[in-house]
Amino acid sequence: MSEEEIDPPFERKGPQPASISATAFICPYCETHTTQHWYQCHVREYEKGRTPPTGSASEWQRFLDKNPHLDRDEHSSILDYVNKLASKTVFFEPNEEYLTVIQTGNLSLSQCYECDQIAIWASHRLVWPPHRSGVVPNSDLSDAVKALFEEARSILDLSPRGSAALLRLAIDKLTLELGAEGDDLNKRIGDLVRKGLDRRIQMALDAVRVIGNEAVHPGAMDLSDERETAEILLGLVNLIAEKMLSEEKHLVEVYSLIPPGKRKGIENRDKKK
Repeated sequence: MSEEEIDPPFERKGPQPASISATAFICPYCETHTTQHWYQCHVREYEKGRTPPTGSASEWQRFLDKNPHLDRDEHSSILDYVNKLASKTVFFEPNEEYLTVIQTGNLSLSQCYECDQIAIWASHRLVWPPHRSGVVPNSDLSDAVKALFEEARSILDLSPRGSAALLRLAIDKLTLELGAEGDDLNKRIGDLVRKGLDRRIQMALDAVRVIGNEAVHPGAMDLSDERETAEILLGLVNLIAEKMLSEEKHLVEVYSLIPPGKRKGIENRDKKK
């Protein structure tokens, strides 16, 4: 066997976590394992007294007031730039003018081949977007609950207690979205049980209520919470969503495949019963 046919012993197999030393890894934005393009950073100083643009409407209006003779193409190009600023995401903006720049060290950008989003690295550390740990949220969760879930993932490594507090808040909100009544989580679980809640989901919800400290209110931090607690809560949110949202959605989708005539016959049969 030739030397070229032998895999290096240190070569990593399978999906690669985001790393300054890799040209393909799991994108911190779209979470696809794909090629990443690396960029070196250069900077130049703003003119004295000038601050970075933010893309606010007032800035845009001031610029228009100072440049009333812009043609349509210039107007469109600048408006596109302002919209990019307002999006709060990192982006590339070509500039054909020659500018004196300073090369930076220990500051790099990576751009995902799949979603084109740009990540910021300080030395070997990913500083933007916030690194998200743990499982991804169930796609059938509402946007509000999903936002809490994603925020909890983004701080799981930095603050497991804060992550657990956000997940308790997410579950509290989820019970309300499921139509539960009551002024606290315990009463809402009881209400859902009376309405036919699956016994397994009741067990999961009660686990959420007592894990760490039964007295902890949704959104409050329990000083005894550790990373393991937050990871369990991540899984429980998805379990509840799977049983209460996804399974019903899948059943409805399957039932909708039945031809209307036969579906009507089934409904008439059930009415007779």
